[in-house]
Amino acid sequence: MKLKYFLIYSTLSLTLLSATTINIPGDYSTIQDGIDASVDGDIIIISQGTYYENLILNKEITLKSNADFDALEGTDEWHNDPIVMSTIINGSLVNDPNKRSCLIIRDGDIQPTIKGLTFEEGIGTSMIVVDCDPYPVRSGGAIL
Repeated sequence: MKLKYFLIYSTLSLTLLSATTINIPGDYSTIQDGIDASVDGDIIIISQGTYYENLILNKEITLKSNADFDALEGTDEWHNDPIVMSTIINGSLVNDPNKRSCLIIRDGDIQPTIKGLTFEEGIGTSMIVVDCDPYPVRSGGAIL
């Protein structure tokens, strides 16, 4: 029985030790640069500010503000938290007018964790929907 607990503890310890915390803008000046440098399991902590980016996320990472999540747990105050309200991903950047979502999660069946961020000004990403006849749509202003 003790060996079983040791194996579980060892596995959890190794998993926690292998995760890297990336701070934005401390370690990278943009969120996308932090995402690009991360690997599955990493944590990206975003400082308060407005980040004018159209992000593409293709990894199982955690992307979060530095809000006090323990204090917010079980409350309806997420939308009133000053850190959450002032950690903003603004999707109005126009590098590609067809990709104007604040955050696109893509490439497989990934399940990243997104916590304590405000998304604004994203107007969505252009896509072609194929029913009987293909037609264009714009979808996912905040997250697609």
